[in-house]
Amino acid sequence: MGKKKPTPKKVWQPLVRDPDWYREQRLADTIEMVRAQHPEITEVQVAALMPDETWGNDRYTVNLHLLDGDRDGFVEMGVHNHNRTPHVSWRHLQQIKNEVLGPDREAVQLFPAEDRLVDTANEYWLYAYPVGKAPMRNRRTKVGMDHGRNVGYDIPDGFGRSRQSSEMEVAK
Repeated sequence: MGKKKPTPKKVWQPLVRDPDWYREQRLADTIEMVRAQHPEITEVQVAALMPDETWGNDRYTVNLHLLDGDRDGFVEMGVHNHNRTPHVSWRHLQQIKNEVLGPDREAVQLFPAEDRLVDTANEYWLYAYPVGKAPMRNRRTKVGMDHGRNVGYDIPDGFGRSRQSSEMEVAK
Protein backbone atom coordinates (compact mmCIF):
# COMPACT_ATOMS: atom_id res chain seq x y z
CA MET A 1 0.00 0.00 0.00
CA GLY A 2 1.41 3.37 -1.05
CA LYS A 3 1.85 6.47 0.98
CA LYS A 4 -1.20 8.78 1.10
CA LYS A 5 -0.92 12.10 -0.68
CA PRO A 6 -1.19 15.15 1.55
CA THR A 7 -4.54 16.88 1.67
CA PRO A 8 -4.44 20.00 -0.50
CA LYS A 9 -4.38 23.24 1.46
CA LYS A 10 -7.69 25.14 1.41
CA VAL A 11 -7.56 28.80 0.55
CA TRP A 12 -9.20 31.06 3.15
CA GLN A 13 -12.54 32.44 1.96
CA PRO A 14 -13.45 35.87 3.37
CA LEU A 15 -16.26 36.04 5.91
CA VAL A 16 -19.61 37.46 4.80
CA ARG A 17 -22.25 39.02 7.07
CA ASP A 18 -25.74 37.52 6.99
CA PRO A 19 -28.34 40.00 5.78
CA ASP A 20 -30.85 41.46 8.25
CA TRP A 21 -33.78 39.54 6.67
CA TYR A 22 -32.01 36.24 7.42
CA ARG A 23 -31.45 37.24 11.05
CA GLU A 24 -35.13 38.20 11.38
CA GLN A 25 -36.22 34.86 9.91
CA ARG A 26 -33.86 32.97 12.20
CA LEU A 27 -35.25 34.87 15.19
CA ALA A 28 -38.83 33.98 14.20
CA ASP A 29 -37.90 30.29 13.74
CA THR A 30 -36.04 30.21 17.08
CA ILE A 31 -38.95 31.84 18.93
CA GLU A 32 -41.34 29.26 17.49
CA MET A 33 -39.05 26.35 18.42
CA VAL A 34 -38.38 27.58 21.98
CA ARG A 35 -42.00 28.53 22.70
CA ALA A 36 -43.15 25.04 21.59
CA GLN A 37 -41.08 23.52 24.41
CA HIS A 38 -41.22 26.41 26.90
CA PRO A 39 -44.41 28.47 26.43
CA GLU A 40 -43.59 30.66 29.45
CA ILE A 41 -40.54 32.17 27.73
CA THR A 42 -41.25 35.49 26.06
CA GLU A 43 -40.15 36.64 22.62
CA VAL A 44 -38.06 39.36 24.28
CA GLN A 45 -36.17 36.74 26.32
CA VAL A 46 -35.43 34.68 23.21
CA ALA A 47 -34.40 37.75 21.22
CA ALA A 48 -31.93 38.73 23.97
CA LEU A 49 -30.03 35.47 23.38
CA MET A 50 -29.75 35.92 19.62
CA PRO A 51 -26.56 37.37 18.12
CA ASP A 52 -26.50 40.97 16.92
CA GLU A 53 -24.58 39.90 13.81
CA THR A 54 -23.72 36.58 12.18
CA TRP A 55 -20.82 36.10 9.79
CA GLY A 56 -19.65 33.02 7.94
CA ASN A 57 -17.62 31.39 5.22
CA ASP A 58 -17.09 27.83 3.99
CA ARG A 59 -15.52 26.77 7.32
CA TYR A 60 -16.80 28.90 10.20
CA THR A 61 -19.83 30.63 11.68
CA VAL A 62 -19.18 33.70 13.84
CA ASN A 63 -21.85 35.16 16.14
CA LEU A 64 -21.33 38.67 17.49
CA HIS A 65 -22.94 40.04 20.63
CA LEU A 66 -22.46 43.79 20.95
CA LEU A 67 -22.28 44.02 24.74
CA ASP A 68 -22.35 47.85 24.81
CA GLY A 69 -24.84 48.09 21.95
CA ASP A 70 -22.31 49.13 19.31
CA ARG A 71 -19.37 47.63 17.41
CA ASP A 72 -16.84 49.99 19.01
CA GLY A 73 -17.67 48.79 22.55
CA PHE A 74 -17.12 45.41 24.19
CA VAL A 75 -17.87 42.60 21.73
CA GLU A 76 -18.38 38.91 22.48
CA MET A 77 -17.56 36.73 19.49
CA GLY A 78 -18.57 33.03 19.34
CA VAL A 79 -16.74 30.99 16.69
CA HIS A 80 -17.37 27.40 15.62
CA ASN A 81 -16.41 25.38 12.59
CA HIS A 82 -19.18 23.82 10.52
CA ASN A 83 -18.25 20.28 11.61
CA ARG A 84 -18.50 21.33 15.28
CA THR A 85 -15.16 19.68 15.99
CA PRO A 86 -12.89 21.12 18.68
CA HIS A 87 -10.17 22.21 16.24
CA VAL A 88 -10.02 25.91 15.39
CA SER A 89 -6.62 27.19 14.39
CA TRP A 90 -5.13 30.22 16.14
CA ARG A 91 -4.39 31.77 12.75
CA HIS A 92 -8.03 31.38 11.76
CA LEU A 93 -9.20 33.05 14.98
CA GLN A 94 -6.81 35.94 14.27
CA GLN A 95 -8.09 36.23 10.69
CA ILE A 96 -11.72 36.12 11.89
CA LYS A 97 -11.05 38.87 14.46
CA ASN A 98 -9.34 40.99 11.81
CA GLU A 99 -12.09 40.57 9.22
CA VAL A 100 -15.04 41.10 11.56
CA LEU A 101 -13.68 43.76 13.95
CA GLY A 102 -10.56 45.08 12.24
CA PRO A 103 -6.83 44.46 12.59
CA ASP A 104 -6.37 47.14 15.27
CA ARG A 105 -8.83 45.65 17.79
CA GLU A 106 -7.48 43.61 20.71
CA ALA A 107 -9.37 40.50 21.81
CA VAL A 108 -8.78 37.80 24.41
CA GLN A 109 -9.95 34.24 24.85
CA LEU A 110 -11.26 33.63 28.35
CA PHE A 111 -10.78 30.44 30.33
CA PRO A 112 -13.43 31.02 33.02
CA ALA A 113 -13.66 29.92 36.61
CA GLU A 114 -15.28 26.47 36.79
CA ASP A 115 -18.51 27.86 38.26
CA ARG A 116 -18.99 29.98 35.08
CA LEU A 117 -17.93 27.30 32.59
CA VAL A 118 -20.19 26.60 29.60
CA ASP A 119 -18.79 23.92 27.29
CA THR A 120 -21.57 22.47 25.16
CA ALA A 121 -20.87 23.08 21.48
CA ASN A 122 -17.16 23.20 20.59
CA GLU A 123 -17.54 26.95 20.32
CA TYR A 124 -14.71 29.35 21.07
CA TRP A 125 -15.33 32.77 22.56
CA LEU A 126 -13.27 35.87 22.00
CA TYR A 127 -13.88 39.08 23.91
CA ALA A 128 -12.83 42.29 22.16
CA TYR A 129 -12.18 45.40 24.17
CA PRO A 130 -13.70 48.74 23.18
CA VAL A 131 -11.71 50.59 20.53
CA GLY A 132 -8.56 52.04 22.13
CA LYS A 133 -9.32 50.60 25.61
CA ALA A 134 -7.45 47.27 25.67
CA PRO A 135 -5.57 47.07 28.98
CA MET A 136 -2.85 44.98 27.34
CA ARG A 137 -1.72 48.12 25.49
CA ASN A 138 -1.14 49.94 28.80
CA ARG A 139 2.61 50.25 29.39
CA ARG A 140 2.21 49.52 33.11
CA THR A 141 0.28 46.28 32.54
CA LYS A 142 2.58 44.75 29.91
CA VAL A 143 0.34 41.80 29.09
CA GLY A 144 1.16 40.21 25.74
CA MET A 145 3.83 41.00 23.19
CA ASP A 146 4.67 44.54 22.15
CA HIS A 147 7.47 44.08 19.63
CA GLY A 148 5.50 44.91 16.50
CA ARG A 149 4.48 42.32 13.93
CA ASN A 150 6.99 39.47 13.92
CA VAL A 151 6.07 36.30 12.02
CA GLY A 152 8.87 33.92 11.12
CA TYR A 153 7.89 32.05 7.97
CA ASP A 154 11.47 32.09 6.69
CA ILE A 155 13.13 30.26 9.59
CA PRO A 156 13.82 26.86 8.00
CA ASP A 157 14.21 24.80 11.15
CA GLY A 158 12.38 26.95 13.69
CA PHE A 159 13.73 26.96 17.22
CA GLY A 160 14.76 23.59 18.55
CA ARG A 161 12.08 21.17 17.35
CA SER A 162 9.40 23.81 16.77
CA ARG A 163 8.50 24.70 13.20
CA GLN A 164 6.26 27.52 12.03
CA SER A 165 3.41 26.47 9.75
CA SER A 166 3.31 28.07 6.34
CA GLU A 167 1.59 31.38 5.67
CA MET A 168 -2.19 31.26 5.32
CA GLU A 169 -3.39 31.80 1.77
CA VAL A 170 -6.33 34.22 1.54
CA ALA A 171 -8.67 34.30 -1.48
CA LYS A 172 -8.87 37.65 -3.24
